[in-house]
Amino acid sequence: MKLKLKPTLALLLALVLLLTAAVPAFAADVLPSGAVLVTESDTIKADDFTIIAHRGLSACAPENTLAAFKLAGRSGCDGCEIDVQPTLEEAVAVCQLYGMKVVLTVRNGVVDQIDSLIATMKVLGVMKTATVISANHDILKKIQQNGGRAVYNATPLITIGAINTAQENGYVGLSTSTVLPGATLMNRVMDSKLELYPFDVDSLLKAEHMYNAGVKTVISDCLVKHA
Repeated sequence: MKLKLKPTLALLLALVLLLTAAVPAFAADVLPSGAVLVTESDTIKADDFTIIAHRGLSACAPENTLAAFKLAGRSGCDGCEIDVQPTLEEAVAVCQLYGMKVVLTVRNGVVDQIDSLIATMKVLGVMKTATVISANHDILKKIQQNGGRAVYNATPLITIGAINTAQENGYVGLSTSTVLPGATLMNRVMDSKLELYPFDVDSLLKAEHMYNAGVKTVISDCLVKHA
């Protein structure tokens, strides 16, 4: 996979507007098939809960497509988790159009292209605002050196070793599966002030579990805040 730089952000935004014109329209005020309204919960306060759409709203549209990212924006998601891929630039631009946070997942296979990724992030204006998740310390160190937000991928489980690693390296947080650690270890996470980014929060029940445990940011393929 070769990351390609666009000449200017303005040109990129124009390109996205052109591309999204070809994306199938979604009826306003109609809940997309597969989406789950977080406002249906009696526990969760939507304004105090950050929903990051996993590869866009991937329960409702093919993942990592402009349709999925656009639908996430129209459904009130607070951000999008995006795999590093050839259409990264367009995906980030859709997030910017809808005012969504950008969360990038960078796998080990991209380590040789990290400099190209960083250059792309700078062109897009998200170097210091995007959150980058990776299990590779070389990738995360490069992100930090360029003023970025590095999150250590501790999937499938958070351990005391993962917490110590994140703190020792100055990472801003940890990502994990929906299986949270026991109470003692969870308290350690909260005391550390590390941000948590749990993946696969694909039901209202799981979302409520996270919220009750004090986790206010989730990565989900189906949760939305409005139709």
